[in-house]
Amino acid sequence: KLRLQALILFLKGNYRSSFKILNDPQFHWHSYYKEVCLLKVLNLIALNGKKRLKKESEKCQEVTFDFSKKKHFWLKQIIKLKLGHHTNFGKESPLQLKKIFMDRELTVLWLKLSIFLNKEKQIYSKLSELPKKLYKSKKIRELISFIHYRVGRKKVALDFIEDISTANSENIKGNIKLKNREFELAYGHFQLALKRKVNSKNALERSLPLSWILKKWKTGQKIIKSTLNEEIDKNKKLALNTAFDIQRGFFDKASLKLKYLNYAYTGFVPLEILLMDSYVAVMNEKVQDLKQYSHEACQKFDGLNCWLRSQLLTWENFPKTIKRNDPIYSDN
Repeated sequence: KLRLQALILFLKGNYRSSFKILNDPQFHWHSYYKEVCLLKVLNLIALNGKKRLKKESEKCQEVTFDFSKKKHFWLKQIIKLKLGHHTNFGKESPLQLKKIFMDRELTVLWLKLSIFLNKEKQIYSKLSELPKKLYKSKKIRELISFIHYRVGRKKVALDFIEDISTANSENIKGNIKLKNREFELAYGHFQLALKRKVNSKNALERSLPLSWILKKWKTGQKIIKSTLNEEIDKNKKLALNTAFDIQRGFFDKASLKLKYLNYAYTGFVPLEILLMDSYVAVMNEKVQDLKQYSHEACQKFDGLNCWLRSQLLTWENFPKTIKRNDPIYSDN
């Protein structure tokens, strides 16, 4: 029960409480310790507990060694990185490389680690030494493609994943199309990536601005709902959602959301919010609201709202006037 509680707290990002539970005397017994020590090590990595990390990781690796198929290859490198120790990654001898390439899973770990540690340039020249049989693995081809993409060889990157349609491969294709400003094609690849993996962070982050550029307002709002990143400011998220409502012509919905945003930003309302405020006030024919928001936006040096403010002094109901379909008189 305690182990599961510690795991839940870890998943929720409460590393200190998770680590505290795992320090319960019950877990000092060898049979229990081997079940929880990796979670202790992960908590220490997250908490920057460097002094204890070295000792705990060595002890944990010893008791779990038989359970690790690849002799803690990944964990050892991450702990070296965390402790600031020198790593020989990317400087392997031909014999060491041969040993890695003989094992498909170890090759996958080695390629992933090169990307994680930003060492793709150091290992790039060694890719030609990969045995041909490893190219049958789609996972390995994906990783090779990403390394080529990282070093700027986009054409080669595409060649490696041409016939692969996974979330990662579609994201790589989408990124390349995005760099070439082929927005429609990039958007298509990111949508395919989301079909393969609904919470793909890369695909969500890129699809959102693309849905705005390509005027796919409805899809944009769906993407906002799918973006669960807690680091994103909730008010900014709501403001973007409101902007999509305005583009879809849902001015009443937008008005309700703007009321909340104006309250949330009391005294420090961003110009972007005020621009939406004044526009929605025009479309909803709310003259008093328009007077207030155009004045505030004008004070933030927005020229159009200064012009709107001046029109309100001339016309009795400017929102109605601006919507009239009469021919406009012009004196040539």
